[in-house]
Amino acid sequence: SMEIGVRVVAEHPISGRRRHTNDCLLTFVAIDENSRPAPVPGLELVTDEDKRRFGDGRRRREHREALEKELATD
Repeated sequence: SMEIGVRVVAEHPISGRRRHTNDCLLTFVAIDENSRPAPVPGLELVTDEDKRRFGDGRRRREHREALEKELATD
């Protein structure tokens, strides 16, 4: 799977003034011909920012998995 960050900016149609309205994270899963999750190529982490963001995503994934496991045992 891959996590995609989206930043939304609204622009006033007359003045052109822009303002940040929200951010979101979307998770996409590659699907094979049998409708099963399929691997995707790994990222090339070059910069410190790349590595930081990848680590942040990994921690979010681990948190989601732990929460799902906890909820499944209730």
